[in-house]
Amino acid sequence: RGLRTLLLDRRAFPRDKACGDGLAADAMRALERHGLAEEVRRRGHTVEEASVFSPSRLEVRVPARQVNLRRTVLDALLARHARERGTVFCRGEARGFATRPGGGVTVEVVGLDRPLESRAAVVATGCNLRPLDGHGAVERRRPSAIALRCYLRSSATLERSVISFDRS
Repeated sequence: RGLRTLLLDRRAFPRDKACGDGLAADAMRALERHGLAEEVRRRGHTVEEASVFSPSRLEVRVPARQVNLRRTVLDALLARHARERGTVFCRGEARGFATRPGGGVTVEVVGLDRPLESRAAVVATGCNLRPLDGHGAVERRRPSAIALRCYLRSSATLERSVISFDRS
């Protein structure tokens, strides 16, 4: 659409994260809009159900169509797609941002002498809430949950996602 876009991330891509391996229906719709859903389905593993375990170990099975794909593979795919469409990808850590009186945004980046200026910014901090300080966007400072995941090699098939809310 004629916009110059900068994607700034504090980590090098592709990077591994606990969140992002399970792509729910809304994530797949977003990937569909950008022409990536078919490749994600081809590279990933689609399941139609999830087993959700409560802290007391009660299991509830729910319909939950999702595609599971390693986060490193998804990140590489997303970064390549963005670069092919003209996005400039840089590694850097946003320290904070501010709205400008006449409109637009300034973003302070660790290591830069002056802030970056833009008409708009999408701030996706994950659990790092520091850049949002002073903007009234954060009510809670402590995490309500921690995500962990592991990969196993097995000859068994598991045709559902397993989600466990474990007290330990």
